[in-house]
Amino acid sequence: MNLRIRAVVSHQFFHFLSFLCHFRWQSLKSCCCSKTNIERLEDCSQQLKSVNAQIPKHVCVIINENIKKSNKKFELIKTIIKSLGAYGVEEITFYQFNPFEIEKDRIDDFLGLNEVFSKLKIKFLSNQTGSQCIMVDTCKNIADNLLMNKINLDNIDQNLVDQKVIELSDMSEPNMVILIGIYDHLCNFSPWHIRLSEIIKIPSYKLVNRLTIRDAIIRYNKIEKRFGK
Repeated sequence: MNLRIRAVVSHQFFHFLSFLCHFRWQSLKSCCCSKTNIERLEDCSQQLKSVNAQIPKHVCVIINENIKKSNKKFELIKTIIKSLGAYGVEEITFYQFNPFEIEKDRIDDFLGLNEVFSKLKIKFLSNQTGSQCIMVDTCKNIADNLLMNKINLDNIDQNLVDQKVIELSDMSEPNMVILIGIYDHLCNFSPWHIRLSEIIKIPSYKLVNRLTIRDAIIRYNKIEKRFGK
């Protein structure tokens, strides 16, 4: 009889503990899920401020990965814009080898939803509109100046080419480059614009979120910036 009572009590106690664990888990889960995406971004932003992180003004995102579905790429771009914009980045340049096939209206509609994001300077470049286009424009400009006798043939040197490339590209050099993909390849991005840029790699677009972008900024801050010294 005593053994039977002990078994019943043990069984009921086990169910009681299971109920407490389940209740505690649901409480924690609801607490974590109660935060909105904006609140989570603000938490990450506060974490960057707490370690006195220097926020790069211009970030270039090179997508070196084949993302077949346009909605996946749109969600990736949206996540990057929301995260970098919330962290205080002022300019974002997206680059991939092939032209972006995302409708510009979708990006414009998204940016218009928030005043912070709408103030960001955002560019979309590819090999056709990036380094390839810049070099063609530079050659044309130097040739025109030569034909109009504005410069002499002896004046054409590496310094002049460097000057014209920067002048005609209408893009500042990014402080940080986020390279997304498994390959260490910049997809023909203009080398004139990443001479002093710090390159941070994220192996897959599936790993890109507010936390990995925050960690990329922290890694950027840990790099000793020697500026060619």
